[in-house]
Amino acid sequence: MMRKLLATALILALTFSFAAITASAEDLTFVYSSATADNEYFAEVAEGARAFCEENGVAFNYVGADYDAEMQYTQFENWIASGVNAIICCPVDPTSIAEITAKAQEAGLVVIGQAQAIEGANGNSVVDDYAYGVALGDAAVQWINKYLADEEAVEVVLLTLDHQEQVKLRGDGMEETIKTKCPNAKIVYRQKAESSEEGMKVVETALTSNPGIKVIACVNDQLAKGAWEAVQNAGLMADDMYIGGGDYTSDGKALVQDPDTAVRVSVAIGPYDSGYQCAQMAYDILVNGKEGYDSYFTFTPMWQPGVMD
Repeated sequence: MMRKLLATALILALTFSFAAITASAEDLTFVYSSATADNEYFAEVAEGARAFCEENGVAFNYVGADYDAEMQYTQFENWIASGVNAIICCPVDPTSIAEITAKAQEAGLVVIGQAQAIEGANGNSVVDDYAYGVALGDAAVQWINKYLADEEAVEVVLLTLDHQEQVKLRGDGMEETIKTKCPNAKIVYRQKAESSEEGMKVVETALTSNPGIKVIACVNDQLAKGAWEAVQNAGLMADDMYIGGGDYTSDGKALVQDPDTAVRVSVAIGPYDSGYQCAQMAYDILVNGKEGYDSYFTFTPMWQPGVMD
């Protein structure tokens, strides 16, 4: 009789435990805070995170921080007060967000770094920015060696995100790779831009003073789109003109697959997959008791059809 009672009690305890886990899973709220909402890459990350949340009954919200570290800090404070369960964050400034990350965790929140690592976060799905720059630079090198190897000097523009300290490494990797592997390359402009419109203006200025520019290497597709608009406006499209982007967003993919554009390549890094992985990691920590971990993006150049045959 005692054994039957114990067995019944155990079954009931397991049943109540499972029900509690299921209820807590259904009541979860995740948020994604990106450095800016004005970038298709971050929108695709958000879509990946949203997809996981919808599949698992988790409420989801997405906001940008306008490249404002103080705004992002305040967002964290508001989320701690409102009782969300997990924050996925691409930090404007990883250093400034570390303190509020610790406070969020003390309040029981899970924090996952996305694109840029957050010190002390429960886990990260991030890019090695210098390595990303090397991949972007290598794509430009391949173009120069195939189409412009006989040129005495190849004028190059770099469109970067140098206003973000961590992402500046991407531009460094790009510049150092091109200089090292292409002795005939001459970098005539390296300038930051935060949007397609700014990228277009930078390239228009560069082309005005250096109409012989043939290579424009960009740290993302957003800036590559602006560079292509500038090249069209200047009427300088040529068979050997090169614009390279990164992230392989839907905009970047459309430009690369159009044989009439000078956008020859976009380096894919899987934004949707990163967002999905971040949401899954947060869920596994909260619901399944798993440990968080750090993972790094892979880089795959996606070339305009036929240009590297």
